[in-house]
Amino acid sequence: MFGSCSVVLLALPVDADTLHAVLRLVLRLTRDHKFAEMFAGMGGPKLLLELNQSQRFQGFFSLVSLILRHILEDDRALHHSMEKVGHQKDYNHHHDMTFLVYLLLSCDKTKTKKP
Repeated sequence: MFGSCSVVLLALPVDADTLHAVLRLVLRLTRDHKFAEMFAGMGGPKLLLELNQSQRFQGFFSLVSLILRHILEDDRALHHSMEKVGHQKDYNHHHDMTFLVYLLLSCDKTKTKKP
């Protein structure tokens, strides 16, 4: 039901504010990879790429890119990214505030995924 509803909502000609709400909902739901795959299977990415210029809003491209990443990145890719960041740690300076900032920025792309 999720997949068909979200794809139908994207196919409707709506104003930018409504589209923003729909994309935020899709972003939230595609955090779970099985829903992201369902969304992709029903043509969601094609509809995202075919949206009108008049429907776009500030932050549009960020939301769309995160949704597409949810579709492309499976659980194994997410796990690999987390391990890679953990292994890049400089063991001599693990208490350094700079390292903490680096670690948080490196994990930024994983924060929108369901653990």
